[in-house]
Amino acid sequence: EDVAGLLDRAEVTQALEAIWERVRRLNAYVAETEPWQLAKDPERTEDLDRSLASLIEGVRVIAVLLAPYLPDAVAKLQAALGDDDISYAAASYGARRLKRVEKVAPLFPRAV
Repeated sequence: EDVAGLLDRAEVTQALEAIWERVRRLNAYVAETEPWQLAKDPERTEDLDRSLASLIEGVRVIAVLLAPYLPDAVAKLQAALGDDDISYAAASYGARRLKRVEKVAPLFPRAV
């Protein structure tokens, strides 16, 4: 709702900053949950599943929010997530339940 309101008022820079706040929070969540460590402990599979599911959902939401800015990259990411809904309603965390996630080539490959 925040991002949609900002975009509706043509506050493009502020909308992008609100999205990047979510990106930073998702990055912090990765550091906090350390899924690579959870994967090493067979007794923590539920924690790993929860962490990965939260991360995938966070990436999905961020993709929806970035669709107006990066339509081609978002389309590739959404194809890998098996979800092409870019409506604002889909931008709510938990609004969708993904059934599959496929490997995707780098969206922004490094220049050599």
